[in-house]
Amino acid sequence: MSSGFTLVYSDNGSCFPEEVDFKNSKTLGLQLVNALVEQINGTIELERGNETKYTARFEDKR
Repeated sequence: MSSGFTLVYSDNGSCFPEEVDFKNSKTLGLQLVNALVEQINGTIELERGNETKYTARFEDKR
């Protein structure tokens, strides 16, 4: 993406389970996040490690 916005959310609590596919989750919270990212034609990535980190990117449509 060229110019746009990046939203980063991280949490150093318990690690996000490896067996959970966050893009196809049954939890309402992750369903809402993925629906929003899709509606704004963005992308979202998950990094696992000492902290769980989500990075959502979307373009500036102005």
